[in-house]
Amino acid sequence: MQGLCGGAVLWIVGLAAGEGAHLHVASITPRAWLAALYLAVFGSCIGFSAYLYILKKSTAARVATYALVNPIVALLIGWGFGGEGLSGRTLLAGAVILTAVVLVITAPHSEKREVVDAVPAPGEA
Repeated sequence: MQGLCGGAVLWIVGLAAGEGAHLHVASITPRAWLAALYLAVFGSCIGFSAYLYILKKSTAARVATYALVNPIVALLIGWGFGGEGLSGRTLLAGAVILTAVVLVITAPHSEKREVVDAVPAPGEA
């Protein structure tokens, strides 16, 4: 919802600022349209659905690793399908990130404990 509202506001502000006159839809390549479609489908719809599913099935610490894994996946997709290069520095950074994710995922987690004496909300006794 935030992305949708933010996008709508940016469209309105951009059009109000006169950016619409600089937009030439015919100059947008089919590859660019496919990239935008890919981001909309996989980045938004499927990615968010997978995030919600794993949020129900795992711990918050494990779910938080999605923010670390997504850029690695994007790098690999760009390399595999877009012909982008991967430097040694990029590969090293990816290895460090994936090692951190593995450590978070495999670390022992304490079991959830039920709160016995909850702190009352302000104004309650």
